Amino acid sequence: MKFAPIALLVCSVPAFAGTANFDANAEGILGVVYTESGITFSNLDNTLQPIGTASFICEQADGTLAGQPGFSSPNCVGATGWSPGPGASFGRTKSYEMSTGASASHASLELYLFGSYAGNTVTLEAYQGASVVASNGITIPGGFSIQHYTLSVSGVSFDHLRLVGGGPSDSGVFFGLVDGVTIDSSSFDSGCEGDGSLAACPCANSGLPGRGCNNSAATGGAELDASGSVSPDTVVLHASGELPNASSVFLQGTATISPVPFGDGLRCVGGVLKRLVVKPASGGSVSYPVGAELSITQRSAQLGDPLTAGSLRHYQTYYRDPSSSFCPSGGTYNVTNSVSVHW
Repeated sequence: MKFAPIALLVCSVPAFAGTANFDANAEGILGVVYTESGITFSNLDNTLQPIGTASFICEQADGTLAGQPGFSSPNCVGATGWSPGPGASFGRTKSYEMSTGASASHASLELYLFGSYAGNTVTLEAYQGASVVASNGITIPGGFSIQHYTLSVSGVSFDHLRLVGGGPSDSGVFFGLVDGVTIDSSSFDSGCEGDGSLAACPCANSGLPGRGCNNSAATGGAELDASGSVSPDTVVLHASGELPNASSVFLQGTATISPVPFGDGLRCVGGVLKRLVVKPASGGSVSYPVGAELSITQRSAQLGDPLTAGSLRHYQTYYRDPSSSFCPSGGTYNVTNSVSVHW
């Protein structure tokens, strides 16, 4: 199988991410409302005081959390009270809210628990207005050892977050500390649609809204989407609407370009390009990574393009479409829409 050669073009697109790690503060009371890196913490509930009247605490924890995954020394955020010096107190918490005041689509935080009630839960909830649109939580195993969890939500639009405890014991409270709170303006963005909204497809073969240009199987074009979390990397790219057994190339680029003809479709991914993997479709669909396959960040590093927090990469999947009569001026391959990932 042969595909057209890919021209390497260089361009850059900035990404926004705000992270609060609390390390610039002196240990002590931060206030009932606290803002860092554009993230505002509010409406703390410890079940002992009226909601919104208890204070957030900057807790020096380098003597307690040293070596724990995700901990940015020396400080983290707690609630209610603190233990002066490097030994940390795990504050009593029922819930609190976090927001940047704008729409976002990815958030993550590092949670450290000690002495919390077995069977209770801690959940990171993403809200759009009054509705929960995504959540990620854990059930506490109990015990007097430090337990670390990364909680994250991705792939949906939300306007604020809530970290909340639940369960049968003591009104669902937990005893914990939080560090590395990150909220991104976006994690997955779709683009390069071949539906006629951006540019004409090579043979006037527009696809359905949000998809790539139509193909010889008349599926309405192939669609690429993404799911999972960027931290830790559980992102999966999924292409559908291809020909049943089409050989497919997952393409990663460092930049976006104006739509250019690419086989029977349009390509908008440019910059430094990497072919992550070539896989056959099954029933017109194909995903990467699956099972024991390297994650996208692992594969990208293997190819010489390491992805760090704040990196922005763009993806399209191009696939075999062998009908030479379907789009004579194009080629024997087609391509999905694009997906951009804010790592």
